[in-house]
Amino acid sequence: MTNTITVSGNLGRTAELRFTPNGHPVLELAVPDQPRRKNREAGKWEDDGDVTWYRASLWGQMAEVIANANIAVKGAPVTVTGVLRPREYEKDGQTKTSLDIRVDTVKIDAPRNAQSHPTPPSTNNDPWGSSVAKGGVSDVRAYADDSAPF
Repeated sequence: MTNTITVSGNLGRTAELRFTPNGHPVLELAVPDQPRRKNREAGKWEDDGDVTWYRASLWGQMAEVIANANIAVKGAPVTVTGVLRPREYEKDGQTKTSLDIRVDTVKIDAPRNAQSHPTPPSTNNDPWGSSVAKGGVSDVRAYADDSAPF
């Protein structure tokens, strides 16, 4: 039986892609979980206890895709689901526990304070320099052939 867990929070730091000695890509996310409760008298939500930090690891192609999209930035809302693997380690003579998650699925939204940065117009006059090659979106419908393939 595996310990599957889902955790949501705002990333505690911007993730950086690194590689294992064998060349496998890994991206680590620092995900906090802050218990909250509604204060009925004040009519608002309040923190209720200590923050629990999770170290969520994405591997392989998923790690590279998320890293290359530049969306795993500090403050971005994230939800991860995966296998919980508590790990003990020594620090300053004390035994501590790291709550590691091997991520199966991840959802990352833009941070609330993120501003949209439109792509600047191309100064290249090459008619074949498509926006898709530059990371933009192309309207494929203009090139679609309506005739039947048979």
